[in-house]
Amino acid sequence: MAQGFLKGNRLGFIATGIIFLGSFWYLVSVAFDSRDALSASSASIGAVYDAVIHTSKGDFTIQFYSKKAPQTRRNFLALAKNGFYDDTKFHRVLKNTLIQGGDPYTKRNDVSRYGTGDPGYFIKDEINDVPMNRGVIAMANTGTKDTSGSQFFILVSDRPELKGQFTVFGFVSQGIEVVDTISSVPTGLKDRPIVPVILNSIELRE
Repeated sequence: MAQGFLKGNRLGFIATGIIFLGSFWYLVSVAFDSRDALSASSASIGAVYDAVIHTSKGDFTIQFYSKKAPQTRRNFLALAKNGFYDDTKFHRVLKNTLIQGGDPYTKRNDVSRYGTGDPGYFIKDEINDVPMNRGVIAMANTGTKDTSGSQFFILVSDRPELKGQFTVFGFVSQGIEVVDTISSVPTGLKDRPIVPVILNSIELRE
């Protein structure tokens, strides 16, 4: 079951990076932009209290566990501030379980690559004691240590068996009904919504 929360087959990701040269360079360029944003935004990010996620199904708000996962929070906010998540899709939806997004490949139409993208780098895990309950937001990974990048998932139901496997860095403080709506859309192959659900933008608030 845990595999449903991962970014995809590790070998599949490596193959994508090697075979599709254009995609590889795309990821490298994004990595440079993201690292620049991470460095340049450090001071202003410290003041961010929450983030409003604007989607094609409505808006919801995330508050962050700043002390539980400071690096993960900083990475997410830097990517958001740089527009990394804008116009991506929620590429995996498991009804009554989770919604997953944050893959830059979903800005394109080649669905075969959905679930394999990242910003071109990984960050270290910050596993903590936050319960894996309904409404938490956590980083997806490849199934091995320190392989989170940009993909995240939000739980729609309590999943205590997942504690200790993923970095939880925030929770939905408002608009959980929007997350419920997204989790209920019809899906097809690989739990992908038949009608795309778009993450339009992320608004950072102090």
